[in-house]
Amino acid sequence: MPLIPPPRLVSATLVLAPTPALAHPGDHADGDFMTSLRHVLGAPDHLALLVAGVVVAAVILWLRKGRAE
Repeated sequence: MPLIPPPRLVSATLVLAPTPALAHPGDHADGDFMTSLRHVLGAPDHLALLVAGVVVAAVILWLRKGRAE
């Protein structure tokens, strides 16, 4: 079973996610991997979205595991 979320869940997440409200000014285009990693881990808005993504992925995996048993 692929681990791809249903399209409605993806659409709802994109519509409801407050990314513009959490965005901060600045250019995010330049830099290497380590610069980007430091930026993501150092900026609270990026870190919050990263944690939220991990939680959503964990819930999806947990729900799918429960359904398979």
